[in-house]
Amino acid sequence: MRAADYIKSAWGNLKGRKKTGKTMKYLLFTALLIYFIVNSLSSSAKSFTEQISKVPLARTLTVDDDENDSVYNRILADSREDDRLESVYHYITPLVVHAKETQAGKETVLELKVCTDAMKNYLYTGTMPEEGEILLPQYLYGTDEEGGTTSELVGKKITITVTDWNEKQTELEYLVCGTYDNIMAVTGNTTAYLVENEAVQAYEISMEGIRDLMLRQMKESGNYNRETYVGYEVQHIVGVQVKDYKDMDAIKEKYSDLYLSPVMLLEENGIEQIAGMVQFVGNLIAVFLLVIALINTMIVVLNDVSGRKKEMALYLTQGYTGRQVTGIILIEYALRMLWAFLMAAIIAFAILTIADSAVEKIFGIEYGILHLRFEPGLLPGALAIIIIIMLAVVYQTEKQIRKIVPARELKSEG
Repeated sequence: MRAADYIKSAWGNLKGRKKTGKTMKYLLFTALLIYFIVNSLSSSAKSFTEQISKVPLARTLTVDDDENDSVYNRILADSREDDRLESVYHYITPLVVHAKETQAGKETVLELKVCTDAMKNYLYTGTMPEEGEILLPQYLYGTDEEGGTTSELVGKKITITVTDWNEKQTELEYLVCGTYDNIMAVTGNTTAYLVENEAVQAYEISMEGIRDLMLRQMKESGNYNRETYVGYEVQHIVGVQVKDYKDMDAIKEKYSDLYLSPVMLLEENGIEQIAGMVQFVGNLIAVFLLVIALINTMIVVLNDVSGRKKEMALYLTQGYTGRQVTGIILIEYALRMLWAFLMAAIIAFAILTIADSAVEKIFGIEYGILHLRFEPGLLPGALAIIIIIMLAVVYQTEKQIRKIVPARELKSEG
């Protein structure tokens, strides 16, 4: 008997018995869907923790430093002997430039947000450049539109929006005079730059240019009568970057007198543990459903073959062997299982793709390296589950066919 004959006979029988094995089919579909989703989520979480542990800020501890760089020099000297330390940086946070004004007894503070939203919303302008220059970080991190290198902006103008406490916005133009090397990562709404030590002085000089331009803009606007000027704030912090974020506790203990604190709070394996719990519970439910599906299959095959004794007897009298008849029954159930397998894989892929898009859209760059992906490596495991159930079908079918006596079954039907 050719394979095509098996499939043709099985397909014809299947179309006439659409309700047979329906419960088994949906139980298997649900179990495989849960299996695909929870294990894909676990795989995605593991990949996420592996990636996030490589992000500089996930491996960085910080501490305030004085202008004499005493803390920086101490840790830098230790880093040459401590294999756990990868780098020691001056961590500069010039997030806001302050210019305080007193007008009619009312104090107003003008804020220039240099390293946060303003950097993301830069615009090219076609007007002549204003006096004043700015040094940009070499790398901007964010979406495809926001991220990338700033090297192409050198010699060009950018526009930065300045907002005062009264929410009045002013656009200021700057000529980009150069870039500095930086390492940057994002956690929550906080953007921080790790600046190489030799770039600190150049960066502060560029901040002087911003301050002078702000004061001139304020004078020319006529909206502010300057009585006092506070200036801008640059906070000097030391960033201590460890090779493995698991060593962070040891480094904190070593410098307990400095009160080092993590820049990015990341509980060791916390995300993996949560994903592992979801995976365990999900797989437990999937196994429970698979056991029910297996029991249901055994019962359905028993009733199905018992109710089709005349049909089985006809096959046997026409020269079909018991194994050939079993093969026809097996293909009928294999087609049902194939439907459950394909639908579960397709729907799981669609759910994870939509969820990944939603995570990226809702949380943005905060979870920019968390990608929910369908794990193709789960497919062989799902096929193995189907093979086990098919073996049960073979066992039950052959067991029932051996009980059939063709002459007696055909005579009783006659």
